[in-house]
Amino acid sequence: MSITTVTRFHAAEGQEATLLELQSEGRQRMLAAEGCESFDILQDQADPRSSAFLQTWSSREAHDAAFGELIMASGHLEKVLAALDEGVVQTFYDVVS
Repeated sequence: MSITTVTRFHAAEGQEATLLELQSEGRQRMLAAEGCESFDILQDQADPRSSAFLQTWSSREAHDAAFGELIMASGHLEKVLAALDEGVVQTFYDVVS
């Protein structure tokens, strides 16, 4: 069964464009990974510094493997974290209906 994950970000002042560029790059990496079914970047209408990823994966294991290899091991995560003024919040969901 597929899983969905929502990941929330808040860019530091003046880092909105940098964060979006990094998010877009990470999205392309993850979309190419085995098990990635969909990956959208969402922009908060009320706060342009706030954004989220909405991802669907074949399994939690597929997500974790791709994240570890394509995002963490490459140093991409550190670049993303440097553009934020708050911690990243990620939640995993199972579809129930």
